Formats: sequence, C-alpha cells, structure tokens
Amino acid sequence: MVVLLSLPAVGQVNIETVRSRADSVGTKGVLEFGLTFRTGNVDLFEFGPSFRLDRLSARSRQLVILNGDLGWEGGERFTNSALGHLRHEIRTGHARFAPEAYAQLNYDLSRRLKMRMLGGLGVRVGFRRPGIRQFFGLSYMFEHERNDLVPGDLHRRTTSTHRTSVYVSILTRESADFTYAGVIYLQPRLPNFDDLRILITSRVGVAVTERVDVVTTMRFRFDARPPVDVGRTDFRLISGLSIDF
Repeated sequence: MVVLLSLPAVGQVNIETVRSRADSVGTKGVLEFGLTFRTGNVDLFEFGPSFRLDRLSARSRQLVILNGDLGWEGGERFTNSALGHLRHEIRTGHARFAPEAYAQLNYDLSRRLKMRMLGGLGVRVGFRRPGIRQFFGLSYMFEHERNDLVPGDLHRRTTSTHRTSVYVSILTRESADFTYAGVIYLQPRLPNFDDLRILITSRVGVAVTERVDVVTTMRFRFDARPPVDVGRTDFRLISGLSIDF
C-alpha cells in the first residue's frame, strides 16, 4: 500500500490533525495520495487523492481541503466519496482565542450518504508549551443530508439538524523529524444528545526529507444513528506519504 491520509467525512471533517504547524505569514500546500492495488485471490484497486492549502496572514487564516476516495473489489465499487472543506479563522489580539467559521460539502455512497452540506461558527482556545500545543474548540453546526436508503429503513432520506461540535487536540514535535497529532471530536445533535457522533484520530509523521514525511494514521468513527445497513463504528489504519510545497 502506497498512501496517504483519507480524511473523515462524518459531520465536520477532522481538520485538527492536518493543520499546518507554521506560524509565519505565507501560503503552504500539501499533496497526499493513496493507491492500493492487489490481484490474485482478491482483485482490489483503491485511489484516494487529497489536497490542502493553508494561507496565513497577519489578521486571518484560511484552510481549504479537497479529497476523494474511489475503490473497486472484484469489479464492484466498495467506496466512492469526495469532500470539500473551507475554514476561516480570525487572528485576534489575544494569542489564545480565535473565532472561526467553516463550510463543507461531501458525499459518501458506501455509507448511503448522497450529499451533506454543513456550516458552523465557533471558537478555539490554544495553550502552548515548548514542543506541545493543545487546543479546545466549541462550535454550533447546521447540517443538511440526503441519504440513499434500502427498502424498510426508517432512517429519514432527508434531514436538517443542529449540532454542537466539541474537540480536544494535542500536537507535539519530539524532534525536527518526528511529529504527533491526536484529536477527539464529540458532535451531539441538539437537543437530542442520544444522536451522537464521535471521531478519534491519531497521526504520526516521520520526516524523510525537508518536504516529504512518512505518515501513519489511526481513525475511529462512531455514529449512533446510521442507516440500517451501515455499521455504527468504523476503524481504519493507514500508512503513506505526505508532500509539502
């Protein structure tokens, strides 16, 4: 497997583990891609490109994420998803607080999701020590979904919901060649907190060159109320490459 990172598409995309660590004004791009090919007892092909653009100015920060995932097994498609995410962060005079707004459009046919649109407003709070950064975020999020359901499924085909999104993340740099990012998201529906989504991601990067990292990512996802033939939990372990420019 030659990789890279497949971003989650449940509710708000997990952007914390892919934020640029740079604090200097400027623009940074990252291209990541995954390619899996197997033949013999199992015929498998999967391709997953990803692109990020992070622009930092004196007063604001913009982050753009685009990614997709296409896969076939035995001639049948088992994954088909794409996502676009835009985030705007305001840099205030207070170093720890930053208001932010975001919007997202995605689909994931393997999870019966034909289309999801969402937008949100919130604030993030950061604490920094040498080699370690911790962030806490809280936001309001409105999302609209259209689902492709099997006969007999009582899940609604079209939903419009209000959620709150809470996250805690930690970013560490043990050395110039090793980085770690971990984050947990909780996204309950308002006012029904039983309709909960959880996302946990850990990402380890080891530098190969100044612009190329070997990256290993663990992702766990939980959805309390998915369509009837979609699992509530999902686990994925991915290893691959990340290229900065």
